Amino acid sequence: MLSLRNGFSKWLTNPLVASRALVVFLVATVTVFGNSTGSLPPIGDVNLPVLYGLARWDSGYYLGIATDGYAIFQHGYSFRPLFPLAIRALYPAFPWLDVRSAEVLAGFLWNLVAAFYLERLTKQLLGPAIASSTLLLLAVYPSTFFFTVIYSEATCILFIAASFYYLEKGRILLAGGLGFLAGLARPEAFLVAIPFLLKGIFEDQKFKKLLAGFTVLASVPAFGVYAYTQTGNILAPFQSEATGPKCTILCFFNNPVYQVANGVLPYTINFATMILVVIFVAIP
Repeated sequence: MLSLRNGFSKWLTNPLVASRALVVFLVATVTVFGNSTGSLPPIGDVNLPVLYGLARWDSGYYLGIATDGYAIFQHGYSFRPLFPLAIRALYPAFPWLDVRSAEVLAGFLWNLVAAFYLERLTKQLLGPAIASSTLLLLAVYPSTFFFTVIYSEATCILFIAASFYYLEKGRILLAGGLGFLAGLARPEAFLVAIPFLLKGIFEDQKFKKLLAGFTVLASVPAFGVYAYTQTGNILAPFQSEATGPKCTILCFFNNPVYQVANGVLPYTINFATMILVVIFVAIP
């Protein structure tokens, strides 16, 4: 029992999970200060007293899809269904909370499990020192702010890390299934299939690895088939993505601090973080 408690404490205080608590604290502090000065007036449609900053932007799409389905949004099919399904399934587990508050709380669980798999995967591939540094660097990287808000990023990284972990452990079909779920969390996650297919071409157990790779790729047509059952148009997800608002690679470099600084600071912070990643990986 003591060992289990120590293990849980270790994962609860690892950099990725602990930093999520820091993000929540900072968001709450900024919101309270903004309310007191009038610069951030309360938003009526979000029942998160001091944390409504965690339920803005695309969060409305995910929450709306979870409660009312895809039909209520013009560009709803740009968003994959796994995260809204998770919200719908887990919300009853927190009946004393608003759906948004429940999802913020559940997000800590996503980060905890994702950190577990990411640390194990990195330790197996690069060693324990790099594994610890990986969680720390991921924790301080500015764009991981979205691991805390009501977005699908934390869910997606969980399934990607778990998929690659089991692939390296030789549990290939399980890895393929988890990769399929990652593809149902984020549109770009179908790229998880690439390592499976390369391993299937150049390594042993070719059939299993190729089968798992195509299973991951199947997440794309699977969502298309679902869209067809709802709209009669199998291309609805692709058309929605093509006509919806775009965020280029520049957004990747700028988010999320773009709104609180000019264009120089975000580039500098993210570039410096990437340099640190290279240093930590190159120097054991």
